[in-house]
Amino acid sequence: MTAIAMTEPAAGSDLAGISVSAVRDGDSYVLNGAKTFITGGVQADLAIVVARTSRDEADRRAGLTLLVVEEGMACFSRGRNLDKLGLKSQDTGGLFFDDVWVPVAGRMTRCGDEGPGRLISTGTGTGPVRRCTGF
Repeated sequence: MTAIAMTEPAAGSDLAGISVSAVRDGDSYVLNGAKTFITGGVQADLAIVVARTSRDEADRRAGLTLLVVEEGMACFSRGRNLDKLGLKSQDTGGLFFDDVWVPVAGRMTRCGDEGPGRLISTGTGTGPVRRCTGF
C-alpha cells in the first residue's frame, strides 16, 4: 500500500507552508520533519512525501519535491493509528523523518530537477505533469 504524505502539524494541507525539508547531499537527500493525518500511513509499504528542497520567498510553492520513502529506511518512523469517528478500518497516522537518507533515484520527476512536485500535488494542469512524470 502507498500513502501520500502532504499534511503537516503546523501547515495543515497548505502546501505552500510545508516545512519538512530535504537537503541534497551527494546522491541522496536528507529528509527531516513530520507529517500528520496521513491516510494509510501506519500500514503503507512506501510513502510519497512532499518535501521542501529549496525556498523562494517570491513563490512559496517553489521548491516542493516528491520523494519516495520506503518501509525500513533508517530513521523513518510512524506514529500510532489515530482515533477517529468514522472509517475505522482505514488507518490514519503520523510519519516522522529524522535524517532519513533518500536516494536521488527516489525523487519523482523526469525533468531532472527539483521542484516539479508542486505541479503534481497542486493540480496546476496536466501538460506540465505529463512532461515531468510521463503520466
